[in-house]
Amino acid sequence: MNVYVLCTLETGFESIKYIKSNIEIKGIIGLSKRIKNELISGYSDMGKFCRLIDTEFVSIEEYTLKNDKDKKKIQELDIDILLVLGWQRLIPMWLIKQCKITAIGSHGSPFGISAGRGRSPQNWALILGKKQFEISIFKIEEGIDSGDIINSEKFSLTIHDDIETSYLKSTMIEAKMIVES
Repeated sequence: MNVYVLCTLETGFESIKYIKSNIEIKGIIGLSKRIKNELISGYSDMGKFCRLIDTEFVSIEEYTLKNDKDKKKIQELDIDILLVLGWQRLIPMWLIKQCKITAIGSHGSPFGISAGRGRSPQNWALILGKKQFEISIFKIEEGIDSGDIINSEKFSLTIHDDIETSYLKSTMIEAKMIVES
């Protein structure tokens, strides 16, 4: 089975390492350089990360996945399952359809997936003093976080949590749910 990961954010590292210790990852698709006019919070050079974990790196040039060169490069891959673990853009339909089995995404919110759409839900959960956060993994469809939910799990937020600990908790839960599923 050919499992690829779409990621360009440092927050995906821990999830990828855990998943890779349980499931073979064929390659990681990501940006090798930061795009000048694109605000990418938490950007990391995935090429360097792939060398560290001895995994194929598929370098693309644009975050939107609309570049013909990037599209052609990705379409040459034999993707059974695509894991989206650190990609803050909608996945285009051409890529969703290319996956033989499915594309899996994750999203979290203190209110559940359908009530917590939008950017920076973990930041907002901490700012608003929420006591718990829920992570869901789901099948990616054309809509925004609208595919069938595969699994969901909640974790506690305490007064000792900050964005770093919240991200670490959510990435480990996300990875565990993917491996179990």
